[in-house]
Amino acid sequence: MKNKRKIEIKNPRLQRVRNSLRNLIIEATSARRMEMRTRMKELETSNNGTRRTIRDFTPDELKEYRALQQQESRLGQYLRQSICFCMTCQSRDRDMVYIKSHYSWYCTECYSGQRAYAKELFQTIGKTKPEGHEEKAIHEHYETFLDYEESHEIELKLVREGILIYLLKLHNPLDVLSYGVLMELLERAQKPIKFVLKSLKEEKFIELGSSSDKFKVSLTQQGEKEAKSLLNKVKGVESYKDYFFNSLENFKHFNAIQSDLYESTYPWIFEKMVNGLKAEKASSEEINLKIDEFKESFGYFYES
Repeated sequence: MKNKRKIEIKNPRLQRVRNSLRNLIIEATSARRMEMRTRMKELETSNNGTRRTIRDFTPDELKEYRALQQQESRLGQYLRQSICFCMTCQSRDRDMVYIKSHYSWYCTECYSGQRAYAKELFQTIGKTKPEGHEEKAIHEHYETFLDYEESHEIELKLVREGILIYLLKLHNPLDVLSYGVLMELLERAQKPIKFVLKSLKEEKFIELGSSSDKFKVSLTQQGEKEAKSLLNKVKGVESYKDYFFNSLENFKHFNAIQSDLYESTYPWIFEKMVNGLKAEKASSEEINLKIDEFKESFGYFYES
């Protein structure tokens, strides 16, 4: 099944029938949940009106109480994930779009708004590098409102902008640049990077010579003009932050700091690893190599 499914009704009479059915389902579910909460309240209250805890329940009462809790919670979850109302605005009388990855329905108005913001968010490279888990979660949320073709098109556009701007800022020509470094700089996979490099060469924006994993690249005069135009455009974005390093040395220094920060933040992980390697009678050189490989797996080391 596709990630999104849209259900649209244009006939006004059918819309009224649909809305009535939704209201009926919501009211019936809410009434049943209220009955369950009332019964739980009765179990929580003694005959003399004092509050009881679960420690005061008999085995049968506790079994009933837990069953009511689970059923009430499940009904609430089913209702939240149903087509009866919009996940965002709670509207009951609009056409809906189902987002499979959210297990939720959004009204067409809210869905269009989320899509518009997602496109704006991902269209500019200066706004595509989230900082911290919270921003990453927000970005992942908005990515689900874009179709694969749209996401792919935007990714290629961002890789194109990033390559041109970095070649401009890193003072081309660059002698030998590894795909690993460019992947770290752009925070993108190698496949779209290779595709865009080939495309830029065909557009005569870069001169490119490559081997299996390394390449020599420089901007042409036309490419430099395009890169300056893109950089000015990106800087004009209201929420722009200068994520672009001015030299590869600065980038490598940044990665070294990140690596040290990771080791100082989670020392017990490295301590456990070292103790395990020592127990296996590994040499100091082998231990250092394993630690470096571990850091590299988290993307903190650059390819030299």
